[in-house]
Amino acid sequence: MKRRILLSLLISSSAWLVAQPPPPPPAQGAQAPVSTVSGSIAQFNYGPDARVDGFLLAPNTLVTLPPDWAIQVEMIAKPGMAVRVTGSVSATASGMQVVDAQRVDVDGKTLSVLQPSEPAPYVGSGAIRSLNYGREGEVNGFVLQNGVMARTPPFGASDLSVLRPGANISFSGFARMTPSGRAVVEVQSITANGQTIALNAMPTAGPGPRPGGPREAAAPPPPPPPAR
Repeated sequence: MKRRILLSLLISSSAWLVAQPPPPPPAQGAQAPVSTVSGSIAQFNYGPDARVDGFLLAPNTLVTLPPDWAIQVEMIAKPGMAVRVTGSVSATASGMQVVDAQRVDVDGKTLSVLQPSEPAPYVGSGAIRSLNYGREGEVNGFVLQNGVMARTPPFGASDLSVLRPGANISFSGFARMTPSGRAVVEVQSITANGQTIALNAMPTAGPGPRPGGPREAAAPPPPPPPAR
């Protein structure tokens, strides 16, 4: 009798356990609130490479900066300057408040985090300020006087009659904005001195342009003969 009662209790308990729904997943941590703080820079804070990665606001606020802001902040900000910082705010176990900066206003200048944009068709022109080089010394783009960065397939020494500092060129391609606010164009064609170079041509075998390099745009095919 006792064995039957014990067996019934075990079966009932097992059925109850199986019937229970699974526990809900743990709630995800709430995102840190965005706030604005103001104060004077007490000191800079440095990362492992000795570059500025933030600064302290008295008495206990640490402002952390995006990596690509280091040089700009060192150039425009100095200890003792008043700043206004907007970003996500969180508390630490040490009691210090940490602000992950999204915008910094200092000395009449503003640094802000921009989201990268999707590529869009682009046509531009201007004078080349400088050439850009890859790790093997090849030219892989140029910078215009207005700051636009243009990227191209690698150019060899024999291809540089068009690309040289000071040259005025027109080009087309697809542009995007970087998080730092700079326009970068993936160039598809360049026109200078009446010469057009197509940069999106497929590699060809045999003599002629280097595979993957620029070449002059092909002439259009002749029209068909008139019908008799």
